[in-house]
Amino acid sequence: MGLAAGTRDEAFASKRNYVQGRISGLSPERLLQLAHQLLQDGANFELEEAVTRVEESSERLISELLRRSIGRALIPFNLSGHIPFLDLLRDIWPIDRLPSRLNPGEAMLNNLEYHLDRHSDMNNDNVLEAVGEVAAENWTVV
Repeated sequence: MGLAAGTRDEAFASKRNYVQGRISGLSPERLLQLAHQLLQDGANFELEEAVTRVEESSERLISELLRRSIGRALIPFNLSGHIPFLDLLRDIWPIDRLPSRLNPGEAMLNNLEYHLDRHSDMNNDNVLEAVGEVAAENWTVV
């Protein structure tokens, strides 16, 4: 990948320190190139999310206010069509791995099943906001 070489002992002592030592002086553009190279070798949700955030942060096309207004305008509509809503969310976010906000130790999926299927007390806006916030807290660019 074009990074400086290291010793086997150094790599086995701490993978994190080994990698940090190789990338610490690289430009943001080079780090983004490396991330894209890694994604070509195999899918990684956390890395894909980090890359998307970095790319979107420099290309934000609509404001957060407009984004939220669009979300509120979509509240009355079924966003998933013929696909069950939780399956649609699972295709976008790993809701079965994201932690629950209300029940520590449980997955976000359990929260959503409870509020969407059993009680119907969450709308599209509530769900998207909750999942987006939890995803942002748990997958940040390091």
